[in-house]
Amino acid sequence: MILESATGNITAVGALTLKAGAGMDVHDHFVSLASGADLVLNADQDGVNGGTLTVYAGKTIATSNGDLKVTAWDIDLQDGWEGGIYITASIDAGTATILLHASSEGQSMGVGSTAQDMHVTDSELLRMSAVSGVTFTRLGDGAIVINDVSRTYSTKLDSVVFGDPEAANVVSSKYKRAQIPQVKTQSYSTAADFVVDAGTPRLELASSVVSLGEDVVVRWQPDVYSDRLSHERDWVGLFVKGDCANEETTAHNRLHKCYLASYYTTPGQSHGETRFSHSQYKEAGEYEVRYFYGDSTDGHGYRCVTLGGTGSTYTQCVLHAQSISAPIHIKQVAVLTNTPGLVEKYCDGNKKVCE
Repeated sequence: MILESATGNITAVGALTLKAGAGMDVHDHFVSLASGADLVLNADQDGVNGGTLTVYAGKTIATSNGDLKVTAWDIDLQDGWEGGIYITASIDAGTATILLHASSEGQSMGVGSTAQDMHVTDSELLRMSAVSGVTFTRLGDGAIVINDVSRTYSTKLDSVVFGDPEAANVVSSKYKRAQIPQVKTQSYSTAADFVVDAGTPRLELASSVVSLGEDVVVRWQPDVYSDRLSHERDWVGLFVKGDCANEETTAHNRLHKCYLASYYTTPGQSHGETRFSHSQYKEAGEYEVRYFYGDSTDGHGYRCVTLGGTGSTYTQCVLHAQSISAPIHIKQVAVLTNTPGLVEKYCDGNKKVCE
């Protein structure tokens, strides 16, 4: 489909949807006259992996604050020299959003320096203006690869969003920015790559100091910020403090797997209690309890994520602790024998006078 005008701009007087079987070329300025009206462009209606939305150099698609929704195999915002002047194509959605959708199941999308089925360069992304964000959404299990991109971004279900004003999990790619993690290259290919399991369980210790031989008692609440009830596969584990817990330095096949004992929580509860016995921790030392969600992205506390720092789609499934308790100090009780002048007493901390 070729969109051009012999007399001036191409105009849409209201909401408009255009569909092309194998590509859509915009030869002139394409302007929406009705403020806030959606413009929908499907450049690959047939899904034959050849439908590219091409905007010629020097031309602009402007929606007058309406959402622009594009479905395509590729996006090509052309640029070049004309009469000694460098000119570029651009897209402007004003205060609205630009929504870019893959047209085929499993189609990959690349933003920045790494070419994929759909490839939007850093320069092209910088020429997409939308106050409410530019969103790339995959279809099926296709990867979205971000590499060396100037703009910060965030993720949500099956989507990468540049400039979401309400995003919390913001990431930087090309540049280091204060208080924002930098990941120069990342492939988002699994469900867990896009969505972080939300929730913060509370783990309260009946006592942070336990005498050797006594039970470790922990009281749990599945989430302090919602009314989430315990899932049938939620579980808590007892660990040596800090052991196999560092997600950056611990081998993924060992992460959170060194528990001394574990129990499923009672399902459907807003709170509960779990006990670990002396036979499970065995000796004095420092310990901690960790809580895992049974309904995590990949179940039983697992998240299957793509290896970070590369454009590959190699995945690894790792356990993720939703919460970790304060340290538990298990103390060896001193045994008093036949020492003249000493009488052995036992104090449990609750009585004014030791017996």
